[in-house]
This record gives sequence, C-alpha cells and structure tokens, in this order.
Amino acid sequence: MSRGPKKNKDEVVIKKKKKKDKIDISEFVFEWNNVPGKDEESIRNYLKTNFFVDWNKDAKIEKSKDNKNITLSHNGHSINFQLDEVGHLFDLRAAYSKYIKEGIISEELRDGFYQNKIFLPARAEVKKIKDCEWRVIWNRIDGMVDIYTIKDLGDNTDKSIEIYCEGRVFVENEDKVKEILVIRKKAGKLLVYDNLIILENIVASISINLDGIKSEYIHNNRLDIENIIEKDYMNIFTKATKENANIEEGIAKVINKEYYDTFKKAMNEEGIDEEKINKEDIEKITEIFRKTIRKAIEEGEIEKVIAQDALTFVYNKSRFPGIVYRLKDLQLAMLLFDSGSIICTGAGREEFVQKAKNHLIEKLKAFDINLNSEPIIKLQNIVASTMFYPKINLDVLADYDENTEYEPEQFPGLVYKIEVPKTVMLVFRSGRIVITGAKSVDFAIEASKMTKKAIMDAKALIYE
Repeated sequence: MSRGPKKNKDEVVIKKKKKKDKIDISEFVFEWNNVPGKDEESIRNYLKTNFFVDWNKDAKIEKSKDNKNITLSHNGHSINFQLDEVGHLFDLRAAYSKYIKEGIISEELRDGFYQNKIFLPARAEVKKIKDCEWRVIWNRIDGMVDIYTIKDLGDNTDKSIEIYCEGRVFVENEDKVKEILVIRKKAGKLLVYDNLIILENIVASISINLDGIKSEYIHNNRLDIENIIEKDYMNIFTKATKENANIEEGIAKVINKEYYDTFKKAMNEEGIDEEKINKEDIEKITEIFRKTIRKAIEEGEIEKVIAQDALTFVYNKSRFPGIVYRLKDLQLAMLLFDSGSIICTGAGREEFVQKAKNHLIEKLKAFDINLNSEPIIKLQNIVASTMFYPKINLDVLADYDENTEYEPEQFPGLVYKIEVPKTVMLVFRSGRIVITGAKSVDFAIEASKMTKKAIMDAKALIYE
C-alpha cells in the first residue's frame, strides 16, 4: 500500500468546511472555592459517576496553598483536580493573517479549534487586544462566557499562532485516566461544569392531522405540495418586485443569475420595455414568472430558476418526494411530505424542535391551513459525541464484551450496542465516542457513562 509523505507529528491540518454550531451539554459539578467545604458531596458524587470509584466516600480532600489543586486520596488511591484558569491549549501551523479577523470568528479559526476538540459557534466574537494579540469571546446561551486568547508568535512562519484559554480543570487519577472540566467565572465565583457531550444532531418526527381541514392546498386529506410551492414562490416574487422601486432589481433578487438572461428574453418577446414598465407590464411579468415556475416544478428544475437566497421551501420531485423547509436561525431542516408526516433534522437542542414546529404551524397558516390539533413530536434519534482522553485498545474491549462488533478491515471503530437505554456507540482508538440511537438527551448521557465504565472495567485504556 502506498503512503503519502510523513507529516510532522505537531502539525495541525485544518480543513475548511462549513459546520453548524455545536451545542454542549454542561452539568454543574461544584464551586471551586467550596471544596473542601459545602460542595464536598457534589465532588464525591461526580467521581463516583464518572470515575466509577467506591473509595472516594472515605477519601481525604485537600487543596494546595496556591488554590490550584484539589486532591482526594484514600488507601493509596488518588484523584487530582488541577485548575488551569489561563492555560496554553495548542498552536496553529498557519499564517495568522488568514485566520484572525476583527469581528465574528472566521471559519478557518473555528476549524482550528474544532481539530483540537473545542467547539465554537460562528457567533463567537474576535476582538483585538493589542498588537499581535486577540481574544475570542463566546457569550454562551446559559449567560456565561468562554474566553480564549490568541497570540501571534511574530516569526511569520507556518507555526505562528498560540491559543490560550481561560477556564479548564484537568482531572486525573493514578491510572492517568483523564477528564477535562470547564470552569467559568460568574459573580466572582468559580463554577465547575462537566463538559460531557457535544450534541451533533437531533432527529424528530412531527405528525400533523389534516383530517377535516378545508383548504385549496389540501385534497383528500393530503397536502398539494406543488401548488404550495407555486404559491410560496409567487409570494416571494411579488414581495421582491413591490419592495424595489426598480422592478428589474427586484426580479434579479429572485431569479437565478444563470437563468436571468432567459427570463429577460421572455420579457422582450412579450414586448415589455425594460425602461418603461407599467402596471400592465408587471402583470405580464408576473404571469411569465408563474409559467416559468410551473414548468420548472413539473420538470424538477426549480433550483435552476430560483435564487438560493430567496428560497424558504426547496422542492425537486426528481430527487425527493417532499418539501425541504430550511430554518437558518435554528440551523435545521424539516422534510414535509404530502401525508402530513414531517422529519426534523439538524436540531442542536430538543427545544429547537419545538420552535421548528411552531414555525411550521405559522407557515401553514399562510396557505389557509389551520390545524385542528397540536402536532405530535417524537424524538427518533440523537447523535452526539464525547471524548475519553486516554486512547482505547479496541481489541481488548472487543474481547471483554460480547455486545461489541469490531472489524477494523471494514470500519475503524468498534460498535458497542447497549440494550437499556437502547443505543449504539461507535468507539474509536483516539478516545472519541459517537452516540447514536438515543431517544432523549438523558439517555445519551447515560449511554456515554455506561460505555466509559465498560472501557475501564475491560482495562482497555492505553496509557502513553
């Protein structure tokens, strides 16, 4: 087998690709300054749940004089919590000018964080502090703030960026099993959270009952998808032409650039003077657009006619039998079928599915489709990921548990099936674990903990 050139082991390869925001599920563990003290029970419960130890209930808890370490020890066992409020995270082997810009974080910089297991949303801000130093600030949904410092090394080489962070706690036991917790400052307190799982995707089904609803867009209790699409695009076209004093500019916002010349040719054939468009001409233009849309729908060529930025519904019957309704603010899509069945995919939180359902109800009202009952939501699949920071010996884990499947020649990960809660875990040597099939976020968390326990019980960790 031929291999490419060997890469420097310190090199960070950054692939530019568009990713949606990642949502982390962070559970509060304890307040740093309350241990030893009133939060001792919280820290003991965390260790029992995440490190699966039974000796910690009798462990002695001590904190170092510099307030940087908390240690639990008992009969030769120990676990250490190390506070790293401002710590070096990683370097980027790339010219800083390409990655760092004032304002919203660039995709290149987000990819750099992503490759180092840190997930930042596109709304994170980049602020210049002084020459050769920037700060990335993420004002989180929970009201707290994550802050990262970026420094230019000034040598103008590929290795030019250093990334630091505020707020990490490294947890390690005597077997070098590690976890990384998040620490955030709020009202003068140091609050420690378990950054357990990153939600990748929530898939849910939404059922709407069309029985007895009277609308010209419902026939025999089924949605008339093509007429809905036609009306939606006509509404977009009408709005664009009315909101622009220059009719031609309004048309250009709706018509795909590649199709614009064809549309202008059709206008000329109708004898429409682009310099002197009157009310009658607007009616003709609207009818040209209607015929164009109807033909494109029938031929499955709508994507060639309508500008992508103008679309709310996407429909191409030659590829997919339903409507794709994209909600950019929620970063998800809804697949709407004529039966009233809907698949919601891409949601980062369970409440986003509820918001998407409400959006859809309002959208249907525009077609005089007023539902008689509340749509039924059912979570079908939650895809999430987590990390086990030591590497994992997949051969040992496969031999230990009969509920595993490991065929490295076919797939690099080990498949671990859990009956309760019913989930399928994909475990990789790097320590990355992908959770699929969970019906709730709580089930995903529980399955993650069960998988980590199985790995530790099997003694399948690789210590380096």
